[in-house]
Amino acid sequence: MKKRNFNVVDWQEQFVYQEKLAQAKTVYQMTGGFEGEIHAAYTIHYFSYNKEDIHASESQFEGFAVFTGECQGRKGSFTYRDFGSFIDSNYHASVEIITETGDFAGMIGTGTYQPCENGM
Repeated sequence: MKKRNFNVVDWQEQFVYQEKLAQAKTVYQMTGGFEGEIHAAYTIHYFSYNKEDIHASESQFEGFAVFTGECQGRKGSFTYRDFGSFIDSNYHASVEIITETGDFAGMIGTGTYQPCENGM
């Protein structure tokens, strides 16, 4: 499997209920085969929230994202469901493609991802 990276360009997160439930709007830059931009919206449930060290928090998230760009000369976009958790310093995330446009029409797939030195 080819490694792909996506780096956070923008992350806007706001609590909607105490320090338990938040919504985030994000933009990522993707490289490594798929080249383009991802716009995503998430709902995040915090089991525990640590404002001094956000990476010490524990949470579960679910959202939808749209990738727009190209891969091997093919251009288009696809929307995917993105869901996972960060518990006990373990990050688990899965994606599932739900719609696609342009040269990506007919593409199907599921996958997982995890943090790395250069992003995700």
